[in-house]
Amino acid sequence: SEHWVIVRPMTGKRDAYGAVVTVTTDQSKQTRVAHPTVGYLSSSHPTAHFGLGIAKAIQSIDILWPDQTRERFAAAGVDRQIVVQKGSGRSP
Repeated sequence: SEHWVIVRPMTGKRDAYGAVVTVTTDQSKQTRVAHPTVGYLSSSHPTAHFGLGIAKAIQSIDILWPDQTRERFAAAGVDRQIVVQKGSGRSP
């Protein structure tokens, strides 16, 4: 079956609008910009959604924050939403 992950980058208690998220698996490397999904009279949290295909594990999640700093995060698995907090990752 097809796997996925949604990444929500946060700076403190705020969503990190415009953060660039890269997810690496043994199958692929994909990059998305975290931005809110907008519908009629509504907006949701800015997230980056990745289709992972058959990959069952994520090797790393890399974030380029809006202030141009970079961090790398481990992923706890697939088929879930992961919130990453600025300052809690490590240098890539």
